[in-house]
Amino acid sequence: MDCFRRHSLRLIFSNYCRLFHCESIESLERSIPKTLDDFGKFPRHPIEQPENARMLKVTIAGCPNAGKSTLLNQLVKWKISAVSSKVHTTRRNIVGVYCENETQIKFFDTPGLISKAHLVRHNLEISFMNDLKFSTQNSDIIAVLIDASNHRERSKLNPGILELLRYYPDKESILILNKIDAIKEKRSLIEIVSNLTGGFVDGQKISDNHENESQTKFEIKKGKFEKLFKKTEKYLNYRDRDMTLEDELMRNVWPKFSKCFMISSLYNDGIDDLRKFFVEKAQLNSWIYDARTVTSQNPKSLIIDAIREVCLETFKQEIPYDLRFQIVMWDIDEIGNIYLVIDVFIKKKFLPLLIGPKGSNISKIVNESRKNLSSIFRCDVSLKIAAKIWPYVQCWLAVS
Repeated sequence: MDCFRRHSLRLIFSNYCRLFHCESIESLERSIPKTLDDFGKFPRHPIEQPENARMLKVTIAGCPNAGKSTLLNQLVKWKISAVSSKVHTTRRNIVGVYCENETQIKFFDTPGLISKAHLVRHNLEISFMNDLKFSTQNSDIIAVLIDASNHRERSKLNPGILELLRYYPDKESILILNKIDAIKEKRSLIEIVSNLTGGFVDGQKISDNHENESQTKFEIKKGKFEKLFKKTEKYLNYRDRDMTLEDELMRNVWPKFSKCFMISSLYNDGIDDLRKFFVEKAQLNSWIYDARTVTSQNPKSLIIDAIREVCLETFKQEIPYDLRFQIVMWDIDEIGNIYLVIDVFIKKKFLPLLIGPKGSNISKIVNESRKNLSSIFRCDVSLKIAAKIWPYVQCWLAVS
């Protein structure tokens, strides 16, 4: 009853504000449009620029499953990008927006780096390759995210990442080691950084930042990673060193990273320092989005991606990649709750697995998807999913 009273008072206040042309509390808060109609009305450009507006655009690049989507969600403080342990969860550029005082940051969560052969072999959209190039071209900083728990990724830079950095050598780039919570021996983090950078960060040899080995171990133990990569003079004298930049590139390293961060996106460790770095890097420039904007994605994409995320986590191998989704009913009540009916189409041979024993699998998908959607839209969500064999034969209905 108290909940209903609060919703009623909120609705009355909002109507009062609209009637007398006032600005309601909701209009001052960040939000995601709940319908396509609301999305069409949502301001694409700032209604009013803040004084001394500052802007920064950042591309988050990395291999599949490096944790890019989790990082984006943490940086913008909102779940907008689907997260799964399966590869290719992110299939196009996802834009996240974060505002702090006069500063606005636009983040690009990009599809994982893949080769042309991989694209053809797995029948993936061309956006997997083109979106990264587009976002990088339009960014101020390239943030290279590395899964520190992956032996292959941490031994040398992926050729695709190296190619990207070489194509934009004048853009500032930073190295981010993710999943450091999975590294038991923290001393190895310095070795990983050396493997990927050739031993140099911002033109400074890593070992030159420490007076002795015991001090290095102390700083790693205390998590004082920022001291390991104190900013110094840029890479002005690198050409005079014994090893040239071309030599370093042949070793699959990039010695021009301006900064290195060690984080755990999953546990939100180190994210505040990273976000602060981006805020401080912003330059005087007009904002691109309204202050309320969280993402430029339309709500239809958010809904489908949220359900696909659960399917990817529920099933193995190719099954979740073969699913097709269609929204057949989409409504919103007077207090802002969302009501959805979704058709999921699947090949006949996979239908029993999608449904599960006594409907257990599809019920799990509905329940977990509803939680995802509630987190995204910040409201209650009623969800029904009908499993169908292509084309258009209904087989099972699950409700939450």
